[in-house]
Order: sequence, then C-alpha cells, then structure tokens
Amino acid sequence: MAHSLVVDDDPVLLDLLSKILRHAGHQVEQAEHGMACLALVNQTHFDLIITDVMMPEMDGYELTQRLRAHPNARTSLIIIQTSSLSGPDKTLSEAVGADAHILKTVNLFRVSQVVAQILAQRSETSGRLE
Repeated sequence: MAHSLVVDDDPVLLDLLSKILRHAGHQVEQAEHGMACLALVNQTHFDLIITDVMMPEMDGYELTQRLRAHPNARTSLIIIQTSSLSGPDKTLSEAVGADAHILKTVNLFRVSQVVAQILAQRSETSGRLE
C-alpha cells in the first residue's frame, strides 16, 4: 500500500505503530526523532508520515512545518499524534500543514481507520499515491 514513516521517541510506541501499519500492508520505516526523520526524507519520498508531538530537540509541529517545505515531503500525508490528554492542537496542526491529528491511544482500530481514510482521500483525489 503506502510507503510510511513513523516518528516517535518512545521505542515501544514506535514499534507498536509500525507493526499495526505493516499488518495493514504498508511498507514502514522508523525514525526516533525529527532530525532522523529529515535524514530519511532527504533520501526518499514517503506517502505517509506519522509523527509524535512531544519529542526532544524538535517537536512534531516544527517537524511537520519543515517537512512541508522539503521537496521530498511536500505531497506526503502527515498525521500528528500526541499522548497529551488535551490532544493535539487542531489549529496548530492545520497551520503547519498536517492532514490529520489524533490522540495517541490504545485504540489501534482508530489509528488504522484514520490512516485508511486519508490514504483513500488522496487516492480519490489524485487517482494514485505519489
């Protein structure tokens, strides 16, 4: 399906989300922080990038903003996720260019549902994933 990149400084959550996406048929790569994500994006295009908000050195909002300015990531779908009880800041998520924002939960079905939904929207709009 999609070539995906998961960015999270929590190795347990990084592996869990990666397994969920692989189980859904996606090709998945991982990055433990924003700079590692940007290094991977320098090498290849990802159809989908899921990033945590709270990470050291660069938060998910700044990372998303930098990705939107990067030639290899301008068309990538980006989901911002957080474990903060207040959830991701919807206004800020939209301002930096995220396609979706979700609360990091153990509701794995919801994560899979959002991923499938935004990939389907992209497919309907362009007829293919870029």
